[in-house]
Amino acid sequence: MQARHRHILMWMLVGSLLLASHVTRAAAGEPLDKVHRTVDDVLTIINNKALQPQERHTQIRQAVLQRFGFEEMAQRSMGQHWRTLTPQQRQEFVELFTDLLQRSYIPV
Repeated sequence: MQARHRHILMWMLVGSLLLASHVTRAAAGEPLDKVHRTVDDVLTIINNKALQPQERHTQIRQAVLQRFGFEEMAQRSMGQHWRTLTPQQRQEFVELFTDLLQRSYIPV
């Protein structure tokens, strides 16, 4: 039951992040629809008992990656400091930030 709570909490956070990152770009209903589709996709993957753990992890990762704007999220997390970074530093930060979020919120 604890793992289920972790998944629910994770997707509440994912939903909040998705909604916040897309509100300025789309009509109010569109981001919510995307969140629902992503959550439904992930729940389908989680509930597919035929998948091996690594395959499940890979499919969840792919479902989430197509919805997240990691570069924009990384830029917003840096705030005013983003402008002081070189293009190489920005790219490296986005990669590290993406990896951190994936390891933190996508179940293994």
